[in-house]
Amino acid sequence: MKKVLIVITTAFVEYGGLTTVVMNYLRFMDKKGLKIDVASTNSAPQKLADEIKVMGGRYYSLGKRKKIPAYCNNLKKLLKEQNYDVVHVHGNSATMSLELAIAKACKIPVRIAHVHNSRSNYPTLNRILSPVFKGLYTDAIAVSKLSGDWLYGQNQYTIFNNAIDLNKYCFNASVREELKKTWKLTGKRVIGTVGKLNPQKNQTFLLDIFSEIAKQTDDTVLMIVGGGALEKELKEKAVLLGISERVIFTG
Repeated sequence: MKKVLIVITTAFVEYGGLTTVVMNYLRFMDKKGLKIDVASTNSAPQKLADEIKVMGGRYYSLGKRKKIPAYCNNLKKLLKEQNYDVVHVHGNSATMSLELAIAKACKIPVRIAHVHNSRSNYPTLNRILSPVFKGLYTDAIAVSKLSGDWLYGQNQYTIFNNAIDLNKYCFNASVREELKKTWKLTGKRVIGTVGKLNPQKNQTFLLDIFSEIAKQTDDTVLMIVGGGALEKELKEKAVLLGISERVIFTG
């Protein structure tokens, strides 16, 4: 049996982007002949930890990634104790070098880098680490061509589009009407978006589009589901565009 450790470099939270993608893969992939554990920076929600256990794996908390010495020691100890065949690191930039370097030092034969973004919150650090990063992984995966070209450059990589359980999102008229009642939107046309409020999701452009729609209709509202660093800025923009009374931020 092959032993695999999935390392998520962001917090492991129930509705987090990387968490959702990884859990969807685990739920639907053929795990025959594999023992797959998951490690991240925090204590897992009990519901998800139990689900991983039912699938034959275990969740490990490595501690906060910013506390580099302790984080590295915890990961190194885990790799040595469990003797993994594969380490699969999910992240957003060349800062995945941290986990990949430890895996290489521990002689893990297969080291997979899996990028989920096309920009970094730490562009200078990403640029510095990039040459080192490209020598640490044995296999490269990207969620899109844009993200793959951005991080891997001319190096070879494979595109894995994010796995989504479509059955969860099938249209249901009764659910729609119940939600409209809850939000007092009966009789309104609702345009909705779900996602973290950050530059990548580009909700600021969505507000520009909706401001034009609002000029042409009186019964349409925009519902923005999610929170994030840009929430205050987006609310201020809605006010400036004169559409704040028709834009709902659910948080």
